[in-house]
Amino acid sequence: MAYETRHGQARDYRAPGGHADPGGATVGPAGFANLVLLRMREMNSRHGMHAFELRNGPNALGPHALAFLYRDTAHEPGRPPHDVVRAATRLFRDSPDVRDLPDLLHTLAGIARQYVLRGGFDARTVMAHRSDPTSAQARYVGVGVSSLDTVAGPWSQVRSQAGNALDVPGRSWIHLVDGTRLILDRGGPFGVVGVTYSSRALEVSQGMPYTAWRPLGYRTGDLSEVVWPALESLVGEVWRGAELIANPIRRHR
Repeated sequence: MAYETRHGQARDYRAPGGHADPGGATVGPAGFANLVLLRMREMNSRHGMHAFELRNGPNALGPHALAFLYRDTAHEPGRPPHDVVRAATRLFRDSPDVRDLPDLLHTLAGIARQYVLRGGFDARTVMAHRSDPTSAQARYVGVGVSSLDTVAGPWSQVRSQAGNALDVPGRSWIHLVDGTRLILDRGGPFGVVGVTYSSRALEVSQGMPYTAWRPLGYRTGDLSEVVWPALESLVGEVWRGAELIANPIRRHR
């Protein structure tokens, strides 16, 4: 089930002829969205920890970090093959040009567009600083943003108020190529409630039920009005770059 938003339905980049879902998928869309949420919660927690530890030094981290997300199949002893989410991530040193999230996303989408015009690219190698191990069957499925700017305030304010890394709240913005949009708020002691907002139902009949979620909506003047279009632009350019790599014949059409 997908929920209509004030911006309308996000584009599904998989159709026609997309390659987002590898053969042998073991979970459906809701189950896979749960896997994405778990991976982004892990990333956002680590982002907050590292940012707190480095907050006063010359290598202080910016409030936003990126995860290019991939669907892969894990083969582990004693378990049948199963879906996993892999991420290629990028952190940014703090500076004025990385503090505004929509501007940062538009800048990165423009860079990705230049790579597309040159014949395609793999975000894991040209736009990320580190990557989880992936197999040849891994398929790009979207982009997640780990942010330390929350309803508690901007990171520039919260970092001076937090007593330790566990005090740092966070928010993840996630846009998948199938049109799913997710917001994951990770709570802290400054009034941030840990809750997930989703454009699709997240309950699954078996496996990992995810019940602490609310339908994604928008309010006039909300930051999401400018974040979602910017994030969708980046998602689309990375998708086009991945498609050109996977289908070289398209470069010459």
